[in-house]
Amino acid sequence: MQNFKPWSPHFNFHEEVLKVIPMWVKFPNLPLNCWGSVSLSRLSSVLRVPLFADECTTQQLRISFARVLIEVDVTKPLPSHIVVVDATGKEFVQPVSYDWKPSFCKKCCIVGHDCAKVKQATTRPAVQKVVKKWVVKKTVPEDKQKGNSAVVDGTVTPIYTINVVQSGNDAGWMTARKPDRVLNQQDVHHSDDEGEESDEESVGEPPVYVIAVLETRVESRNAVKIQNKFGSCWSWSCNSLCNPRGRIWLGWNSLKVTVTVLIIHEQFIHGELADSSGNSIRVFTVVYGLNTVETRKPLWRELTGLAASIGSTPLLLLGDFNDVLSQQDRLNGAGITSYDTQDFEQFLFLTGVAELRVIGNFYSWSNKSIGDRRISSRIWGMESG
Repeated sequence: MQNFKPWSPHFNFHEEVLKVIPMWVKFPNLPLNCWGSVSLSRLSSVLRVPLFADECTTQQLRISFARVLIEVDVTKPLPSHIVVVDATGKEFVQPVSYDWKPSFCKKCCIVGHDCAKVKQATTRPAVQKVVKKWVVKKTVPEDKQKGNSAVVDGTVTPIYTINVVQSGNDAGWMTARKPDRVLNQQDVHHSDDEGEESDEESVGEPPVYVIAVLETRVESRNAVKIQNKFGSCWSWSCNSLCNPRGRIWLGWNSLKVTVTVLIIHEQFIHGELADSSGNSIRVFTVVYGLNTVETRKPLWRELTGLAASIGSTPLLLLGDFNDVLSQQDRLNGAGITSYDTQDFEQFLFLTGVAELRVIGNFYSWSNKSIGDRRISSRIWGMESG
């Protein structure tokens, strides 16, 4: 807002200080008998010179407060209320609020800042100076030493053995060392024969020599960096050449087992597993099916032909088929129809594979939603023999 004053021949920029500023002033909950133009003018004159009221006040479109533009002197304190005497002689206190209160510096005589407030805000609290003092360490009397511990102020602490050097330039110096740690029975490693360590694995979880990682969502340029974190003894194969997203990673510990990859498909990796001596253990297929019924049809066709080609050799099928067999295999979500299950059912009928017995949660996949929007599904693992 710009403030204009009549020009005078004796106008002096140095002597003239901006003190009077038009400001919007509100009169909350003003009685209706005071909404006339004369009453508003008299109320506003208490603050200084009224200019005009806004449209809502003039037309009485808003009765919660009256709003008037008034020229006020910012060098003086702005009152928060005024005392009004109505036509009957009754007094009441009328609150006053301002849309904006400008700062005025009495030192600089300038509107817009206040040196007193700036100085108060920038003043930092005094920081107490820390004084360091050297304190002589208390010595432990010999009569309080018992065995391998000493008592200091009621606290038992371990005692260090002291070795005094008697020769050389270091004569008279003392070297302190901690007492040797005594191993518990569980800390001692037992071996089968003297001087030979046992190759048996520790009791607990069985060792993992072969893993399959599905839906990695890792770009090809970053795959090697992540795979190397498993160690140099691990070998890897993936289907990134058939599927740009590389949805299947197959890894194995080459020191313990041997894996021969026979077929790499867009939706599965087929191979043969042998132990470190070369004895065949199992023929396996790691599967990650695509998301629609039509895109999974090549998967069922290829697996059916693969099962027929190996004859009576046991085959382990595992992974995520992205398919279900019955309504019980899915919790919430869209209903399951015969169109959704017919390809899966026909594959089971033609190959004779059976479901593996597993432990854990029945539903091993979910969309991670909450409440009724959460969809859970079952991931199948199968075996033929």
